[in-house]
Amino acid sequence: MGWIEEHKTNNIATKGIIITGKYDKRLYYAVKKIPDVEVYIYKVDFKLDKFQ
Repeated sequence: MGWIEEHKTNNIATKGIIITGKYDKRLYYAVKKIPDVEVYIYKVDFKLDKFQ
């Protein structure tokens, strides 16, 4: 995020997004002290219909 701010946004504040399949304590502690980071958990749901 620091590199993006410095090289791409002319020092305009940026946010980070982490997209993961699960949330655990390691991720919790990794982002706990990092400002402007959001964590999203993805879920995949699909249905199969028989072709007739």
